[in-house]
Amino acid sequence: MMSRWGIRTKLVAAIASLVLVLAIAFAVITPRRVERQGMRALNARGRSIAQMTAYSVRNLLASGDTPGVNAMVQGTRRDPDLAYVVVTDSSGSVVSHVRGVNLASDPRLLDPVSLIAHSSSEDWLGFSSDVMLDARRKGVVYLGISLADLRAEVAAASRASALSGLLLFLAGSALAFFIGTLLTRPLGRLASTAGYIAAGDLDQRAEQTSNDEVGQLVIAFNMMVDSLQHASRELAHSKQTLEARVEERTAEVQEALRQLEVAKNEAEEANRMKSDFLATMSHEVRTPMNGVLGTLSLVLASPLEEDQRRLLGLAKTSADALLVIINDILDLSKIEAGRMEIAPAPMRLRATCEESYALLAVRAKEKKLTLTFEIDERIPEWVMGDAGRLRQVLINLTGNAIKFTERGSVTLAIAVGALTDTQATLHVEVRDTGIGIDEATQARLFQKFVQADASMARRYGGTGLGLAISKNLVEMMGGSLGLKSAPGRGSVFSFDVTLPIASAPANADESVGGGAARAASAVGPRRLLVVDDNPVNLTVASAMLKNQGHLVDLARDGGEAVDKARARSYDAIFMDLQMPVMDGIAATAAIRSRPGPNTGTPIIALTANAMESDRVRSLEGGMNDHLTKPISPESLRAAIERWCPANVEA
Repeated sequence: MMSRWGIRTKLVAAIASLVLVLAIAFAVITPRRVERQGMRALNARGRSIAQMTAYSVRNLLASGDTPGVNAMVQGTRRDPDLAYVVVTDSSGSVVSHVRGVNLASDPRLLDPVSLIAHSSSEDWLGFSSDVMLDARRKGVVYLGISLADLRAEVAAASRASALSGLLLFLAGSALAFFIGTLLTRPLGRLASTAGYIAAGDLDQRAEQTSNDEVGQLVIAFNMMVDSLQHASRELAHSKQTLEARVEERTAEVQEALRQLEVAKNEAEEANRMKSDFLATMSHEVRTPMNGVLGTLSLVLASPLEEDQRRLLGLAKTSADALLVIINDILDLSKIEAGRMEIAPAPMRLRATCEESYALLAVRAKEKKLTLTFEIDERIPEWVMGDAGRLRQVLINLTGNAIKFTERGSVTLAIAVGALTDTQATLHVEVRDTGIGIDEATQARLFQKFVQADASMARRYGGTGLGLAISKNLVEMMGGSLGLKSAPGRGSVFSFDVTLPIASAPANADESVGGGAARAASAVGPRRLLVVDDNPVNLTVASAMLKNQGHLVDLARDGGEAVDKARARSYDAIFMDLQMPVMDGIAATAAIRSRPGPNTGTPIIALTANAMESDRVRSLEGGMNDHLTKPISPESLRAAIERWCPANVEA
């Protein structure tokens, strides 16, 4: 509010406020000073009268001359400020009681006993004095002094001080107004001139009427206007050439923006084509990989000679390594396209960590390394997190440590950094006694396709994508991946991640991180339908399922699958997504929407489409589950046990 006031108003308000405070202080302090002085005087007078009265009646009280005491006390009534006088003997009995002239009608003065017990009130001050004779107490004199005159005096002083304060405030306000007008009038004229100049009239000048500070301000103001007028003329002169230059530069910027937009569109199209290419190649590579891995799994499960088993084992190890590379490239394409996601779900944290350790134990044993697993006993059983992505990070870091360690040990350690009722902070470390990493390499180690040097890639293999993918996954989980290492002294990769604590879900055996669900008893043989347009994949899936004791029917496209689903009831249907005639989503919709024995049958996607969007599309299309190729007998068994009730005859 005050920010909108003028200088004169602010000055007048400030001086007037100061004067008002002084006036109020004067009006308040003066009556209080009068009251304090009057009270001191009344106290001194009351004590003096009480002592004099006690001295006057001591002989009369000692001789028992009650009339004499009354006569003596009656003489005190001439004092107009006297409220009462009460005289008692040594036993406390009232000998004489006199009321003052001015307060004689007050009923409180009629009872001398009450006056002795409560000598003071809001209308008088009470005093007492012992009556002494020959050092012996003969009685007591009680008297009260009226406050009426003092209050009248204080009231008169209050009125006088209030009137004086009002006059002081009015005089001060008038003086403030005069001073404010005297100081602000030249400033007002200066402001008026500034208004004309602001409107564009640069020929105006302020009038100098004094040589004081305001006059000096006017001189400086006029000099500023002169400079402004000169600059305005120069600006008008350069404006003509500036407009032409601006138009020229604008045309150049627009052309640059157009070229940038073209380049941006080309880059986005190239990125989209690259993502589509990677997704397509992933599908095309996973399809034969499913046949290779599936066939190898089936052959390895059959009776073989030792050399045959060794050679086939090497082939399967190579195929598994190729699948890891395919998965890394697919994850990289997801990260670059911004489509990598973390999907939290209830998971058994300890089981997820133990699975990661178990998957690498064989590799460590083959290299004759000691693989140690350390886990904090306080770790909660159930948390919310993406078990697959956490497992991927643990396997990447521990697998790297095993790869670059020739002798010694590798340790996967998981500790609880902080634990509350709602969340747990995990500190994960992977320690090794391997070759170590120098500082120059550490600075770029988490970039894509980076290893310590070219010789490392030749000696140890790998794409150099694992750490880059792990770094992105850890950051998506809210942590940061760190490294401590030195050449020849091993390495320590570590990260912290905070996960909400979760309750065990109703279907705890099927939750992520709990491993493959196992029925309480054997599932038994099931009637199953497998749909795939690739003969190799169809043969592999059929053989895996038949080896588990199930009865399997085959369909080579979606249309054939719909016909077979109308003719016979199945316990579960495994459905490929990309097929001629009718794809898997359309076939699922047809089975679900038309009357038949399989409208409620579990339909499980069995596809090489590994993108998260493919899984979502499968579930939204009416399927119950999504398995990514290459498949394994264990993944098929787990899916059947999840979706088929136990102990039901086929």
